[in-house]
Amino acid sequence: MLRYNEQPEAYAAAPEIYDCRKYRRALGKSDREARKTTIVKIQPMKIEFRDLAALREGSAALQVWEQDQTNII
Repeated sequence: MLRYNEQPEAYAAAPEIYDCRKYRRALGKSDREARKTTIVKIQPMKIEFRDLAALREGSAALQVWEQDQTNII
């Protein structure tokens, strides 16, 4: 988790990865990032995607991605 008062540099860099201004506007909030907001970084270890339409394109219906365990911090 990133909190402004604990990691201000990382907190300020987060919008470069994910810009949430349009969602803040949709909620009626200002474009400025509230410094009280906690930003949660999720690093998936495994992602499974199932899509039967992929069969028509010659791909498997189940696509799996797994994190390389040797590079985990």
